[in-house]
Amino acid sequence: MFYAKFISNAYAVLKRTGSAGEDTSRLSAEFEEKLGRSASLIRTMLADATQEVKTNFADRYLEQSPDSLSRFLEFLGELSWIKNYENEKKRAR
Repeated sequence: MFYAKFISNAYAVLKRTGSAGEDTSRLSAEFEEKLGRSASLIRTMLADATQEVKTNFADRYLEQSPDSLSRFLEFLGELSWIKNYENEKKRAR
């Protein structure tokens, strides 16, 4: 979920500022690296799932298409909210 939070925040910054500057180009590179790593981790988590589940998830979220990327970013955005909730619960203790 840490990657999800980073990706969601980095995507918001890159969407707002673009990746033209030196700082944002580094952020863009790290964003791409973490996005790939997240997809890989999810594939690992799905290793024991049925072939149907793996195929459906891959088709919906992991295809190399703009629509799939958009859905994957939305999915990671939801995971980042879960991470925020967990952090809030820790602070409340």
